[in-house]
Amino acid sequence: MMPKTVETLQTTPRVFKGWEMKRNTFGGVKLFRKSPFREQMVTIDIWKLRKHEPCRRDHVEYSIENFLKLAPLTVQSIAVDLQNGLVRRVINALLNRTVAVNHKAEMANYCRVCNTTLEELVMKKAGEYNFTPIL
Repeated sequence: MMPKTVETLQTTPRVFKGWEMKRNTFGGVKLFRKSPFREQMVTIDIWKLRKHEPCRRDHVEYSIENFLKLAPLTVQSIAVDLQNGLVRRVINALLNRTVAVNHKAEMANYCRVCNTTLEELVMKKAGEYNFTPIL
């Protein structure tokens, strides 16, 4: 039996109680719910690694390591390998409670898609997590 991966999930995945689902800006699945600890929503984006735009555009191998390297912000550098049951993450940003740019070129693309500036986006994300922005 083939292991469950994002590639083999149904088109419309089942959602846990209390969570809602919609599509994110890039066409992936976005799960969200109200946080019991703060005013903002908790969101999780899910997509197939083989559809990760930065890997395709930069002609690099589709791997979790490259996904983590190409994440625009440090707090976005979290990945789950469903096949091997591993959580891989760049954890320093979480431990230090900071938000900083992880990959400048990807951050520029992300800002263009979101129609905002780097400074505005870092400040916004830092505020959402009550973290310190590093510009």
